[in-house]
Amino acid sequence: MDYDGTRSSNSESSVNYSIQEYVNDSILHLLTQAIKQYSHPNIITESGRSLTAHHSVLVFEVLETTTPPEWQEDEKPSESDHELVHELFGLWESLNQPSMLETWHDAQQIREEALDRFSFGILDLKTRAQIERLFWSIARELQQMTSETKHIPEDLRHLPKLLSDKYFCNFLCFSPCRTPGH
Repeated sequence: MDYDGTRSSNSESSVNYSIQEYVNDSILHLLTQAIKQYSHPNIITESGRSLTAHHSVLVFEVLETTTPPEWQEDEKPSESDHELVHELFGLWESLNQPSMLETWHDAQQIREEALDRFSFGILDLKTRAQIERLFWSIARELQQMTSETKHIPEDLRHLPKLLSDKYFCNFLCFSPCRTPGH
């Protein structure tokens, strides 16, 4: 039978009937059994599956969460650190309200350049990690600034989503194969 949204699924643990059929069957059973003992019974039912069979709940285990890395306030780059780290650190130190959009664009450009250099093997892992920590620290500070700003630039409106935690879950999903007419 086609799934039309008004019937329970057809399985061993589910009767395939509509809500009206459920009520009719319940009342019929009640009348044949209870009327013998009670003249006017109160009908209380826990309809459970008949009402929620077409809904679903997904429960899974969260294994770990992660937040974007951050640069510590008292941390300073050393003289031997890469020039991109020094540039990004300079942006972070001089971050202010009037230049926040320009700073964001510059930070994105420096991060992109660092990622390109890393993928070509020109930049080491330590430097890439420093760039990431500084980039996300700038993003965090910009988000704080925009939360106190009346008119948020379009390019900065997505910062809360970018800075949200990531959840790693033990999750497996199986979906029934539906073919036309089944």
